[in-house]
Amino acid sequence: MRPLFPTPVRAKVAELAVLSAVLFTPLLFSLGTRDQFELPKLTFLSLLALFLLLIPTGRPATPGRDPILGALLLLFLAQAVSCLPSVSLNWRASLLGDYENFLGLSTSLVLLAWYLVLTRELTPPLLEKALLYNGWAALLSSLYAVAQRFGYDLAPWNPASVSAAREFASMGNPNFLAAYLAMSVPLYLAGPPGGAPSSRKGSPVLLLLLAAGILLLLSATFKFGGLLGIRPPAPARTCAIALGLLFTGVSLVRLSPRPSLPGLLLLLLGVFSTGSRGGFLALLAGLSLWAFLSRGSRDLKSFLPPLPKTLLWTGGTLAMAALGLFGRPFLGRLLDSIAHAGQSLETSRLHIWRPALKMIEAHPWFGTGLDSFKTAFPAYSGSEFGRIDGLFVSSRTAHNELLQAAATTGLVGLAAFLLLWAAFLFVAVRAWRQPSQDRRALAAILASAFAFQVQNLFSFGVVAINFLWILLLAALSLLARARTQPGTRPFPRSLAMGLGLLLTLPLFLLPVRRLAADLAFNLGNAASEMLKREPDEGKRRSLSDFSIVRNLRAAELLPLEAKYRLYLGLAFEQRVPMEEKEAKVWALRAMESYERTASMSRSNAYYRSNLGRIYTQMAEWDPTYREQAQEAYERAVELAPSNPLFLCQWALALERAEKGEEAVLALGKAFQVDADFTAKFLGQMAVTDYDQGDRVQAFRRLAAAIEGHPQGPEAYYVRGRLYLLEGRKRQAALDLLKVKTLAPTPEKNPAIQDLDLYLEEAQKN
Repeated sequence: MRPLFPTPVRAKVAELAVLSAVLFTPLLFSLGTRDQFELPKLTFLSLLALFLLLIPTGRPATPGRDPILGALLLLFLAQAVSCLPSVSLNWRASLLGDYENFLGLSTSLVLLAWYLVLTRELTPPLLEKALLYNGWAALLSSLYAVAQRFGYDLAPWNPASVSAAREFASMGNPNFLAAYLAMSVPLYLAGPPGGAPSSRKGSPVLLLLLAAGILLLLSATFKFGGLLGIRPPAPARTCAIALGLLFTGVSLVRLSPRPSLPGLLLLLLGVFSTGSRGGFLALLAGLSLWAFLSRGSRDLKSFLPPLPKTLLWTGGTLAMAALGLFGRPFLGRLLDSIAHAGQSLETSRLHIWRPALKMIEAHPWFGTGLDSFKTAFPAYSGSEFGRIDGLFVSSRTAHNELLQAAATTGLVGLAAFLLLWAAFLFVAVRAWRQPSQDRRALAAILASAFAFQVQNLFSFGVVAINFLWILLLAALSLLARARTQPGTRPFPRSLAMGLGLLLTLPLFLLPVRRLAADLAFNLGNAASEMLKREPDEGKRRSLSDFSIVRNLRAAELLPLEAKYRLYLGLAFEQRVPMEEKEAKVWALRAMESYERTASMSRSNAYYRSNLGRIYTQMAEWDPTYREQAQEAYERAVELAPSNPLFLCQWALALERAEKGEEAVLALGKAFQVDADFTAKFLGQMAVTDYDQGDRVQAFRRLAAAIEGHPQGPEAYYVRGRLYLLEGRKRQAALDLLKVKTLAPTPEKNPAIQDLDLYLEEAQKN
């Protein structure tokens, strides 16, 4: 088969594609999609992998067995088995990846394809360039984090979704940024020490290009635009960001191809700005192994040449000042973690790791299904997780890759996961023992892999981090075979490979449809949020129509994604109160969407809760739905027994179904799980009952709340106010005085407002 392009052209195109993946993957994000970080990165990598696989190659490939490829294939096979409908709690999520994670089988296939591509394309010169480009991607990420610290951000993030004083750059989470930088630091230090700097003649032009790039990036930030009194439109900002990244990246690479002390300091500032303890440990582990493997080498000596004492003191002082500015939140968290190690683990990881062990015990061989941890977690978690992370939050992963592999793919998947690391170590030892091996890059690869494994003990990999891990595997394979296997053979282009590409093509194009679906979903969700704040009835209907159309489009583009169908049901339900004659029709549409969603993910407790809510609403027209509501909430409790909300909802459903004794038992369980939440819930229900004219039921609920949680101020507060409305000032004063002793100031309990005014009114004759 004759190559489509001449070999030199094809090789150059492939090289640019590989380097683009290394440079841009960690930097990509999108404000147009609902998932702003993982989905754009995954789509980019998927399309690049498909492009490289479909280009006919003229490059010979090295023959012989590849232990790493064999281990990757076994791991992929174990993951595929865990995706089977008979194994996985949600085979659709296992195939696509749970929303926001996207770590399903389709992503594993993309990463496997990248390993095949990289082992085919990597050469020692290309590996040098890849490490260099990874270093600049890390430097740009750190630079972005520093800019975020001073308010110069490229996007107006939702304050509720970000952590104060913990920067995340373009990675979406401070822990992910810290992990990526920790892996990149050893690779940056392995930059070509003998690389020739650019000529003096070109330096002024490159400096101007660098200044222009930084200015373009600054002009795209909202703070800079505010200082100048301008607000550029979105297309202009996009162009400024693209050109700024291009100019900055090109000029930096050309100006300084070698690792430098300022560059290392910038990377360290990036890690410290995240406040990530796991990332710091990964950085420390990676640097320690790199220093150990590089001891006595010229790399360590050339990186730290003799410097004047004045320069050392000045640089040290500036470094300490910078670390004090950027690392203060991190240092505080680290010192507190050391001083209270047990409490720190209890509040950050143990309440996730214990349920993960229970999941392994319940599903020992093949797990709950690849990337199904979020679905399975509520059935095994305790109430402490809800009190720390929120009642409506389910842990995305086990925050430990060993536990994650065992919980979702079983002991079979864990064995395959460990086999991959065994293959990595076997190939690493083989490469290290080669007498003519250049150990500079090898030491950096091993140190970066060690940092990756350390951060995986406390967190988990995302697309950018996992792609870097695949690059390390391919690089290690290259270094191990470069001098021991000089023979070559053509890269296989058999009919079987062509059929394999044809069969997997839909999986590679899947991210394109998912990206389009997520764009529609984001628009629909934005319209739904605007509707909640819009008072005009006509505009509310228009926003509702738009939300329904966009969510329906998302569900049609990606019918296997349950989340889009769920939000379509929410859009239908949002329409119900706007209609008088057709309210039941819209409620029926919402019910059909929720039933479809629940059938797509039968082990999701939250989807059952949505069903219970819509069945309760349908019971206003048809009382037979009361029994279905009770059954839906009962199933939600079975799937998430430590969630007090589901227990309270079940108790109310039992009450409506005239099962009083069972309702009392369910409410008692809710008090056992979380007395504070249950008392507040009953207080809110009491207000609703009172407003609807059921005074007896309102006071009965408040009495139950106080009996179940006598130290909770909210129920006393609500009952005191209702007593005031009833004119029973003496009882009101007693309850409000009790509130005074339990919650003296609104600052301690925001639910208690104007307490002194109500108490003064109650004490008047």
